[in-house]
Amino acid sequence: MNPEHKLLLDESKRFSDELTKRFNENDLAWTKRLSDRDSVWEQQLSDLQTTQDVRLSALEKAVGATESWLSEIEGTMDDIKLEMKKLNNHFSRSPLENPTAAPGFCCQTLYQVALLLHVLAIEVGSWFQ
Repeated sequence: MNPEHKLLLDESKRFSDELTKRFNENDLAWTKRLSDRDSVWEQQLSDLQTTQDVRLSALEKAVGATESWLSEIEGTMDDIKLEMKKLNNHFSRSPLENPTAAPGFCCQTLYQVALLLHVLAIEVGSWFQ
């Protein structure tokens, strides 16, 4: 073989080996960079999931407290409705709706209270319809 050709072949082999080495180094660098990025994303996703779980449990706790409060309020409102219905029934049969011709101070005051309670019962009753 001609020494010039041998020199060219050796040079091309050395160049090819150098390119292969650089490609392998770049491939390793990209692999490391992508794996580092994957681990960062996994950590961020894990942190996000933990934060979301904490928020969800706090929300569930608040909803539970609201539901228990709502049932207590509904019971209280049912009691108030019943009492107002009893007052309506009592005062509808009361002689205070038809006062005498010349009521005294005490009768006039009781009549005004009865009318006020009657109007209040109607107003509170309209809230629930």
